[in-house]
Amino acid sequence: MSSNHILLSVQAIHASGYLRILLCVCVSVCVCLCVMWQVLRVIGPHVTPSLVPTLLTLLPHVITCTACANAAVRQAAARCMSALAAAWLTDVMPPLLTALLPRLNDLTDAEKRLGAVEVVSQLTVDVGGRLAPYVVLLVVPLLRRMSDSNPDVRAGAARCFGALVGLVPLAQVSLSVVVCVCVCVCVCVCVCMRSSCVDWLSKQ
Repeated sequence: MSSNHILLSVQAIHASGYLRILLCVCVSVCVCLCVMWQVLRVIGPHVTPSLVPTLLTLLPHVITCTACANAAVRQAAARCMSALAAAWLTDVMPPLLTALLPRLNDLTDAEKRLGAVEVVSQLTVDVGGRLAPYVVLLVVPLLRRMSDSNPDVRAGAARCFGALVGLVPLAQVSLSVVVCVCVCVCVCVCVCMRSSCVDWLSKQ
């Protein structure tokens, strides 16, 4: 074996070693983030009101993690945000929506859209009917995401939309908004039925 072959073999061994180290570091970072958001999810709802402003300074970091490529980190951040919103609704929802709505409409990054949909989905579970005042701000972006190019975003948006539409009568909104939402639902149903029919006919 020539010296060049030996050198290349040594370099390959070193490279594989570096890759293993890098992989371990990435896994460790993801685990640390999941644990950190889980701790905040448990402790955050029980802090004294005087510490809520300090708690709000952590929201941008949690929101950033909702767009992580790692699904476990995304879901941990979504659960954390939802738990904080359930405990401190009027304090958390304004900055959360300010960050969430642009992510729902971001056509350049599927991870951001998916993370935003996962946060809304968790909110519908943890916050429930108290989410009614914010429904009008969420239904239209979710309606757009129901035709998203990413299948996970589409499925998540459809589930969220179905959960939020039921809260529309609880929201103090004008009749025109309710009618608009009902028309949107009808249009979605018609589009879905048309797509199903087209798919069925194409298979015949």
